[in-house]
Amino acid sequence: MNTASSAIDGISSALAGRGYLVGASPLQTGLLATRRGHSFGPFLPYTDYLYIHDLSSAAAPATGFEQLHEQARAFSESQFRLPRPLRYHIPNTVSIAVSQDGLSEETVAFAQKRKLRSHLDGGEKNSTYAFDLVARKWYSQGPEATPVRYGGTIVSPVNPTNRILELMEQLAKSLFEH
Repeated sequence: MNTASSAIDGISSALAGRGYLVGASPLQTGLLATRRGHSFGPFLPYTDYLYIHDLSSAAAPATGFEQLHEQARAFSESQFRLPRPLRYHIPNTVSIAVSQDGLSEETVAFAQKRKLRSHLDGGEKNSTYAFDLVARKWYSQGPEATPVRYGGTIVSPVNPTNRILELMEQLAKSLFEH
């Protein structure tokens, strides 16, 4: 069985192999992996902030996963001078929970909770993922559909949430195939 620390080591080395800079988190828990890029050629610049938290009972911080995610969003936001509505370059904050002792119902529910967005939410993206090493399952909100003309929607990899979801699917395969 995987331990949380070996799973986090595997996640961090996989992220480093994809161009992420991995180091200690400013939240005093886990790791932070960052990467700058563009979603569409030279357009739609972003900075990914992936916070990896060990939520195993022995290592779990006193705050819950939802509070850790809000702290992560606040830190990511602090790295940008312009207010959200004026941003062209956006932060994409991702919180990843890993546990070798199972996950609480609250953690799973928060990881699966759809983030309701409107056109006024621009300038920031965020998502959450949880890996339960005991159950060999991972949880997410799933793909995010982008509205298009005439009331339709499309699931596009240009969307930062969907780009990270694809990455998390790959990480889950590597964590759980052993």
